[in-house]
Amino acid sequence: MNSKGQLPIIVAVILSGIIIFSALTSYKVSIFPKTIEDTDWMHLIINVDKDFKRILQASLANFTRSYFKTGDREDSEGNARIHIETWKFAFSLAYSPLSLKISISPSGSIISKASIYTLQFKYGSSTTLYTVYVSSFTIQRGSIFNCSWDKPYSISASHASISLDIIGSKVYGWNNSYTSLLSLNVTKIIVDGNLNEMSITLILNSETGPVNNLSINNVNITINGIQRDVGSLNYHGVGIYNATIKNVPPPPYTIFITLTDSRGIIVRSKVTV
Repeated sequence: MNSKGQLPIIVAVILSGIIIFSALTSYKVSIFPKTIEDTDWMHLIINVDKDFKRILQASLANFTRSYFKTGDREDSEGNARIHIETWKFAFSLAYSPLSLKISISPSGSIISKASIYTLQFKYGSSTTLYTVYVSSFTIQRGSIFNCSWDKPYSISASHASISLDIIGSKVYGWNNSYTSLLSLNVTKIIVDGNLNEMSITLILNSETGPVNNLSINNVNITINGIQRDVGSLNYHGVGIYNATIKNVPPPPYTIFITLTDSRGIIVRSKVTV
């Protein structure tokens, strides 16, 4: 073969190497054992358990960012699934001497059941109570991601099942299911009679319980179509926050509250009072 004929092959080999190296390094060096001899099947399962949780959270963040920008649920899911498939490839490649067989299934799940709560709106000396009906929230079989936004209670979630065969160690049939989520419910809005300040009480939860590390920089509030600066964000425990906005217009209000947690997952609530 002449040098011209060899050139495309050389380029292809180089590009393949770059792609493989990028996949491995992009999905964290934590997936690499020191040596294959040091890695027994139990260590590998623990590693899969930890790392798949991480990639499911990261992929949910990718899904919500895409959905926030485009409003296209199907396209956002497709983009987020690419991250999961790339992780699967990188993980299998890192442990290739053990001949892993990894299957990821969009098994679907009921994430939360239907419920009801009361939202309080106070303007000056007048108080109005709104009954908020929260529908059950499900990720349908065949999907990994879903969100329900633009309501007083909103949620973003992902769910998938994973199964693992470690053929090199003759370990077969390990499996588990994982859920990642971020939920937000608005419970109280108080506006003083002089319109000097609006106070919004909200509750933020993840799949592990109350979120206690929300940053004021990751809180976006729009009132009647105008983005407003958040003057303060105070945490009161068990996922309860109080956000304040100065110098607000008179009611009625259409309020959008968009939050991003420390993992990059977005959720957006809407309240009309």
